[in-house]
Amino acid sequence: ETGTGGGLLLLLLLAGWPTPTPTLAEPIIREFTLGFSAQGRPITVVQVGTGARKLVIVGDTHGGAEANTYYLTLELIEYFRANAVAVPPDVRLYLIPTINPDGLALGSRFDAFQVDLNRNMNTNLDDCADNDWRPTVFGAYGLLADTGGPFPDSQLENRVLRNFLLDASGAIFLHSNAGLVFPAFCDHAPSIEMAQVYANAAGYVYARYWPNYLITGGMHDWAGSMGIAAITPELISPSATEFQQNLAGTLAVLDAASGYCRRPSISRSTALRCPP
Repeated sequence: ETGTGGGLLLLLLLAGWPTPTPTLAEPIIREFTLGFSAQGRPITVVQVGTGARKLVIVGDTHGGAEANTYYLTLELIEYFRANAVAVPPDVRLYLIPTINPDGLALGSRFDAFQVDLNRNMNTNLDDCADNDWRPTVFGAYGLLADTGGPFPDSQLENRVLRNFLLDASGAIFLHSNAGLVFPAFCDHAPSIEMAQVYANAAGYVYARYWPNYLITGGMHDWAGSMGIAAITPELISPSATEFQQNLAGTLAVLDAASGYCRRPSISRSTALRCPP
């Protein structure tokens, strides 16, 4: 009957019975569609948790050429569905299996228009001119090609990603296969710290820069210019997912998430600590 619950609790207290301990609610898990590729394929994301700090893992960017990053992200999603409490209460984690579903379906590094999505972001906004967007870019193996797109953010998939990341605190862009982790090109202390944390936990080499050639229009550099802590872990293998290593890196970043705070109004070169 209505109103009897409080009286029953009072009687239990008077009788010396222990009060029931409230159970913590499981973190929210939901899957939704961010948008669609140029050929109409859905770009999906899985959210775990509802905390204030938004951390995004972008899986496959280079389509079929780096499909192991797609499968790795699916494995991470499976893990966090079963272990949602691994996401700290102040974090909400998003996992995007692929931002390039057309390239994945076509078995190509590029999107449906032969553009390298990781050379198409507007990286003209930071203080470093060397990484500015350009149409002729270094691609796989350092080969020059006109795959940067006609203009910055010209590709639909990149605009979908850009709009989703604008309020993020951190972003992890998975690639393969070099076995290292590097941060945004311009000096951005939160990105550097995050890269070191991930590399140490995953057992990859930390590299201040991508060592093989200059990346222009890169997603990590665009994110860093927006004040987002941004890193690129490169798997060692071109085919294996190296799940345990990357799970360790992800969990380490989650544990340290309180140290990454996006404050765009403050100098982007400053290490920004969140208040307790």
